[in-house]
This record gives sequence, C-alpha cells and structure tokens, in this order.
Amino acid sequence: MNILLLSWNYPPRTGGIEKVIFGLHRGLRGLGDRITVITSRAENDSRRSEEYPPVLRAPRRGVPGFLLHALARGLGICARHPPDVILCGSLLTLPVGLVLARPFRIPLCLIVYGSDLLQGGKLLQAGLRWWLRRADRIVAISRATASLLRQRGVPPQRIAVIPPGIEPARWEAAPRGGGFQKWEQELQGRRVILSAGRLVRRKGFLELVREVMPEVVRRYPEVLLLIVGTDPAASLIHRERISDEIRAAVEELDLQYHVRLLGHVPGALLRFLMMRSELFALPVRSIPGDMEGFGIVFLEAALCGVPSVSTRVGGVPDAVEHGVTGWLVDPQDIRGFSEAVCRLLADAEKRKRFGEAARKRAREKFNWERLARAYHDTLAAVIQAHSRKRGGTSHG
Repeated sequence: MNILLLSWNYPPRTGGIEKVIFGLHRGLRGLGDRITVITSRAENDSRRSEEYPPVLRAPRRGVPGFLLHALARGLGICARHPPDVILCGSLLTLPVGLVLARPFRIPLCLIVYGSDLLQGGKLLQAGLRWWLRRADRIVAISRATASLLRQRGVPPQRIAVIPPGIEPARWEAAPRGGGFQKWEQELQGRRVILSAGRLVRRKGFLELVREVMPEVVRRYPEVLLLIVGTDPAASLIHRERISDEIRAAVEELDLQYHVRLLGHVPGALLRFLMMRSELFALPVRSIPGDMEGFGIVFLEAALCGVPSVSTRVGGVPDAVEHGVTGWLVDPQDIRGFSEAVCRLLADAEKRKRFGEAARKRAREKFNWERLARAYHDTLAAVIQAHSRKRGGTSHG
C-alpha cells in the first residue's frame, strides 16, 4: 500500500498527536507499506537520522509555510506517483488533503482527536461539518471522539475507532545509564505519586495540587507528588501558562516538601519515575471547548505496572478500565478523587493487582503492532471501496 500522510505534528515536537503520528508511521512501515510523510519544520532535528524514519519537512516555520509546502510537495507526488490513499494526521491538513484527493481521484482519510472538533463558534462548526463530510473515512481515537463525529453529522459507517498505541518494549525496559542514584536517594522513604502531561487546564493539575494533595498529605505525611510536563508553548489550540499558578499554589499551601514540578524530563528518567511511583493521578476536567480525547500517558503508566486514578471524562474510560486497571470518579467529585488516591495508597495488594492488569491490557490491546494493522486494514478497505466505485485498481 502506498500512503501519503500529511501532518503538522511530528517529533521532535512533543504531544499526544505527535506520539500517534510517529507510532503510526513506524507501525505501517513495519507492515511493509510505503508511506511518505510531509510535516512541519522542526527546531531541533539532530536525532532524525537515527531515531525517526525519513520525512519531508517544510523549509520554513509556521503553519502557512507548512501548508503551502504540503500542497506543493503533495501535488508533485500525486502527479508523478499517485498514492493509493491520502491520510490527514489532523484537521489542520484536511483542506490540503481534499485539494490533492479530488483532482487525482484518490481516497482521503482523516484522524481526529477530540478538542479539534470543539473549536470555534457556530460558523466555524458549520464549516467543519462540510469538511468532515468530504472525507471517505475518519479515524476517531476514542468512543467519545466518535460520538462528537456523529453529533456533527458523520455517518457511523464512515467512522473507525482506533485508539493510540504504545511500544511495550520501550516502556517495560529498565532505564539505562547513570543519573538515577540521586533520585533514588531523594525518593527514599517517600510515597510517590506521579502526574504527567502537557500543562493545560483540562488535565486538572491545579485541582490536584490545590484540592487533592492537602487531604492526601494529612493522611500520608511522607507522600510526594511529582508533576512532569511543560506549558503548551507550541500548541495550535492551547495558550495556557499554568506552571506559575501551580508553583504559586504549592507555596500558598506550604506543599514544597510534598509537590515538585519537574518540567520536561528525558524519556529514561520518566520511565524510572513511573516505575518508582505507587500510582498515577490525573483528575481530568470537563471544560467547554476542550476534551481529553484519550490519554496516552495512562498507557505509559500501565506498562510500568502503575495503576491510575482519573475521571470519567472524554476518552479516559477507554484508556483506564474502572475497577480493573485503576479507578475513575466523576470529574466534579474532588473528595471522591482524594479518597480514591488514599485508598490505593493504603492497599498494596490492590495496587499490585491493578498494575498487573494495566500492563497486560496495554500489551495486548494497545501495542502499535496490533493498531498499525487496524489502520492498514481500514485504509485498505477504503481503497478497495474507492476502486470499486471507479471500476479500476489502486495506484500501488
């Protein structure tokens, strides 16, 4: 299969969409598909030759330059060696994908996440419905995201739900290298809770510090919350800068001994901290105009054998199975969230059982080898249906 993938999001940019596109690129290549990726310029691309598969990057920074680059390179590719299918990695590239797909009579697929479907007022939402109807198939990363598509008039038969994936071998491997002795000493005797993700309001970091930690600290004076993540400086949707608010809350509540905001940490250190933690906590909120489409970080914690406490919001119930791999509470129930955290800290046997179940579920249900095959089969079905309509065969 010959695939043209258009995506603004790609490493070394960081974020959930970047993880999806990168994992999908590697997974489809592993299945033998020919996949050409057109993506944005990267500020720091020194690791590309070893860590990333080859991609076509825009020569200039910014969204307009990327879209023009994607259109120009895409036109050349479609004219010389037409792909069997065009896959848009997000809504941002859908207009370019449609411009390429229609004249060359190539089927078009799209991946959507959640928050991208909630942006703008009535006029923008009406335009969004028009654009969505032009895609041959839309992949939603969770059942909640699929529900948003149906609400916007997309027929169920044109929706495929394929969750984000993860690479078990990477997350289950013991972190290598030095630098962990210092952390071992700092964490000795502490009950460690980890929370991680981009510092946006919907993740609930402020609520975790302000409303959950005081009660947890009262019951467990040796507890330490580690928050990993940075403000969304490169996001096209989020403009929050809540790291200062988190630091202010820590100081105001005198939680300096119990809460540390670590910012960005290398992957090996994140794995080490995950494996050292007793539970992962993220009180995701329900915010108008924003949504947690899934939560890949729950899978990362799962592969480290760490149970999660979160909320029944958006796609989180797809990532965390309540009562099996962790606990979910209503997003408004902060007291219930605090209680769930304390109950897990008090029950080592339940933490172990949840952690083992979480690791098993992540390995079996969310490994990229399995999910890349799901994408491959979905794209192949679209290509076959399009070919039948044309009465011909695919380009590849």
